[in-house]
Amino acid sequence: MTRPTARGAGNSVDRERVLVVCGNLIIAETVTIALNQLTFSARFVVPVTVAHLEDLVDWRPVAALVDVESVDAPVAAKSIAVLCAAGVAVVALSGRRDSAVVARCLTAGATTVVDKGAPLSLLTEVMHRVTTGSPVLEQGERDRLVFSSAGRARTGDSRLAAFDILTTRERFVLAELMDGRVAEVIAAQSCVAVSTVRSQIKSILQKLGVNSQLAAAALARNAGWTLERAVRDPGGSASRHHPFGAAAGARATREFGASA
Repeated sequence: MTRPTARGAGNSVDRERVLVVCGNLIIAETVTIALNQLTFSARFVVPVTVAHLEDLVDWRPVAALVDVESVDAPVAAKSIAVLCAAGVAVVALSGRRDSAVVARCLTAGATTVVDKGAPLSLLTEVMHRVTTGSPVLEQGERDRLVFSSAGRARTGDSRLAAFDILTTRERFVLAELMDGRVAEVIAAQSCVAVSTVRSQIKSILQKLGVNSQLAAAALARNAGWTLERAVRDPGGSASRHHPFGAAAGARATREFGASA
């Protein structure tokens, strides 16, 4: 069995321990460095699997920050459940506050949700409140977030729910396919191997239950799915930027190289 790799400072005994769970290596490193420069002792885990998280709870983190869109939705929900079962307070990081993925994470036990477009100061405040046991999400707001997804599934927007299981990178690839770009072009623009993009396209087709790239693009158009809609929060503000600054967001926005 491949052993997990946990990286970060994490040596100070007088700091609250925070585990960063993110499938994007660049973002994981950026978040960990930022937290360690503040008042936390942070580590990140690579790769993100449920088995590795079960091993790393022995580090006894007080809280975990989980980027729910950087890994497959089932893995995100299960990871949160494992962490919560170990007594770890979980903060979900998402660019789509009302998404079905966020609802599943809250149901799995996440303490609250922080938007990816939020400033670092807000995330720091939330993490401090979580590590000290202070309330961060009122029950009414939690219920709204959980049940808004169920309500959407009962309406004409239910067709969009199928796209919630796509990872962030897969959504960008799908948008490229809708624009008529082939794998070779996407790979060249993204500076990654063609095989990487093809692997992500294969995952998209499997998740959407279609057999071709044209069918995937057609399904997205017929459902009214767009990349812009996927990355916007209910208030209409774009959530493309990572909370740790424009540089990190720019490096990660089109980063297809990490595993889908």
